Amino acid sequence: MNKASVHLMLADLFNWHLTSETSGWPPINILHRMMEGTSASSGRPGHRVLCREMNSDQLKTQKAFNSLSLDLQIIVCAKHARCPKKEDGTPQYPKWRDIEKAHYLTETTRVFGYKYNKALVMVKKNIEVA
Repeated sequence: MNKASVHLMLADLFNWHLTSETSGWPPINILHRMMEGTSASSGRPGHRVLCREMNSDQLKTQKAFNSLSLDLQIIVCAKHARCPKKEDGTPQYPKWRDIEKAHYLTETTRVFGYKYNKALVMVKKNIEVA
């Protein structure tokens, strides 16, 4: 498994969380759902947050994602997130590239890229171990 495969697996996982919003949760909860993975009603840890079941690859990826530090989880979420919008609904940035994502997180582009690559390596390692 290479870094590109891990990148696509993380993108698929993030997209799964985004498309799960039709189950009643607004997209503002994406970061919470990705990082906490707890059920609002029971408070028990797990990936079931009033949404459809994950496939086995997504479960492995979610577990590997959960093993990352909070800092790296935020970097991964920013990498795959949609562009934030202003109050009037227009995009906050004309383009949503890594340079804008790094600026949004008050990181340099170089540090943002380094941390994302570090997260890819750690997720890959954790998926292969599982």
